[in-house]
Amino acid sequence: MSVGQGFSPAYRKFKKRIRLKQFNYMGTYRYFVTLCAYNKESVFNDDSLVLVLLSLLREKAGIFRFGVWAYCFMPDHLHLLVEGFDDDSDF
Repeated sequence: MSVGQGFSPAYRKFKKRIRLKQFNYMGTYRYFVTLCAYNKESVFNDDSLVLVLLSLLREKAGIFRFGVWAYCFMPDHLHLLVEGFDDDSDF
């Protein structure tokens, strides 16, 4: 059997739970996050869109008390490394 063989298309309908059930994502934790574009479309190739998203990221990071240590926009997804500043930081 080759890699990938034996999985039906129905398998892709169900995504793995990506959030911890008993964790509230508050406080001075660090997170590595990957955000994928809808249908994996290459939407982040547009420089003007990326600039708008960076502005929003800065704004929301300030409001929710998070530092953005690193980010990387790829054509169809975004990687973020963020950290809460204090106990009230809300990711």
